[in-house]
Amino acid sequence: MPALGKVFCIMPSYRAELSKTRRHLAEFTHVEAEFGFLKYHELLEFIENMVVRVSQKLVEKGGELFKQMNPDFVRSM
Repeated sequence: MPALGKVFCIMPSYRAELSKTRRHLAEFTHVEAEFGFLKYHELLEFIENMVVRVSQKLVEKGGELFKQMNPDFVRSM
């Protein structure tokens, strides 16, 4: 960890259970992070910045779609 610093991946996860379909009932995407030396407030700041950046990218790339689906959509910031 000290040599690599902050390492993370964003991966899909599946919860296996009995089902009559090919799909899993629980499929989600998770962030798996390994930070060697990090204080709690630094972790919260990292998560907040990540959510803000992802939200900004979604609005940039899909803003028109948001407007079509929700005409009252207003971008803040």
